[in-house]
Parts: sequence; C-alpha cells; structure tokens
Amino acid sequence: MADGKTHDAITYFTCIPLCLLANFLFGVNIAIVFTLAYVFSGLAFNGDLDIESKPYFRWGLLRFIWIPYRRFGHRSKWTHGFLRGTLTRLLWVSPLILALFILMVYLNGFTVVMNIITTYWYLIIAFIIGLEFGSMSHTLADISSSAWKRFVYKTFGIRIVPSFVKWKKK
Repeated sequence: MADGKTHDAITYFTCIPLCLLANFLFGVNIAIVFTLAYVFSGLAFNGDLDIESKPYFRWGLLRFIWIPYRRFGHRSKWTHGFLRGTLTRLLWVSPLILALFILMVYLNGFTVVMNIITTYWYLIIAFIIGLEFGSMSHTLADISSSAWKRFVYKTFGIRIVPSFVKWKKK
C-alpha cells in the first residue's frame, strides 16, 4: 500500500491537470468545485479514515465521528470500494450535512435554501463526483502500489518495505 506522503503527493500533482480538464469540458465554476472536492477527498475524506492516519487526524476536533467508522475494518469494501466507499462516508457524515441544512434554513428560510439548491444543483453533483475521484485516486494508488510490490517480490525476491526498514532478500 502507498503511504500517506504518496497519497498526498498524488492528490497535489493530479489536481491541477484535473482542474484544467474540468475547466475545458464544463467551465470554471464546475472545475473549481470539482477540484476542491477532489483535494478534500484525497487529503481528508478517503478510505484511510478507517485507521489512525493522516486523513483521520486532519479532522482535528471532529475526528471522533470516525471512531465508530473504523469498525468496518481497514480496506473493507465499505471504506475502499469504488462508489461504495464514498457513499458510505457521505452517509456517515449525513447528520452533519443535515445540521448544516437546518442551520441554513433557520438563517435564510426554507424557500431561499431550496432556490439555491435547485439553482446550483450541478455544483452539488460536481462536488460529489470530485469526492469520488479523490477516493478513486486513493484506492487506485493502493492497488497499483501493492501490485508493484508483489511483482518485485515474485520476480526478484526483494520485499519492498517502508523506508525505515532495510530491504530483505528471500
């Protein structure tokens, strides 16, 4: 599996090309929302919230909400699966989303909030797609890293381990 620094680097290096592509295809507003969601997902809303990891600690005082989420187990289909992982995390934070919605209704009125949602629905969709792309980049990095390490071990008999441990021969 790729480590936290690798995941962060992948997120940072791929966000600009993805933003430019989204801007070219869909316009600047969608590109900005998509990219912000992609970076947020890559850094703080990915499958590694099921362990004590960088994304977990980035939630600061709110990280307690992810403690029960860790019961799914690391790399389970509910935390690292395509679409399913993002959907699980969105459902997990849905009480926070509902609280934000209620606060917005309280401050602005139901009609105003619903007008905003119906007017800018496409930005909500872009945000959700950005979350999924960030999660997919994380999962693909894990899969490709594991495949590479397995290939090197089976081909050359070298086990690739974290940098603080020396490489081991068969």
